[in-house]
Amino acid sequence: MSDITALLQSIDAVRNDPFDIELYLARGVEWYKLKCYDECSSDLMFYESSGGQDPKFRLYLGMALSKTQSRRSTEYLRSYLSINSSDVDAMVFLGHVYYDGGKYLLSAEMFHMAVGRGYNPVILREKASALASQKMFDEAAAFDPAFGKKKGLFRR
Repeated sequence: MSDITALLQSIDAVRNDPFDIELYLARGVEWYKLKCYDECSSDLMFYESSGGQDPKFRLYLGMALSKTQSRRSTEYLRSYLSINSSDVDAMVFLGHVYYDGGKYLLSAEMFHMAVGRGYNPVILREKASALASQKMFDEAAAFDPAFGKKKGLFRR
């Protein structure tokens, strides 16, 4: 079944039973898959305000809000991780949100946690290299300590 077909089915389901809040969660997830982040956020916020309890809404709402409201995004993602601390992909996503927001120490913390739970450690080197190329050696050292030692080579 394609994502559009699944979305159309979830739209019909909400039309047929608008009081079933679980349908708003399903529709919000389908909106996210199609990269319709405003619609996703709207459905998931309605789900939350109606008393929805499935922690999955925090993950998808956090990911959708990361496109527009990184502060609220991190709140939802951290809330999700407090419930599902073993979700490595959510840790990595939160690490990217922190990185994009310039919060490099928090980003490094998330990536180190993910690597500690089996995620590919190359991500740490990639982030460190990107920061070092911008001459942000102290920040790069948070991801890979070897980059912090190289600053004397680049500064004159």
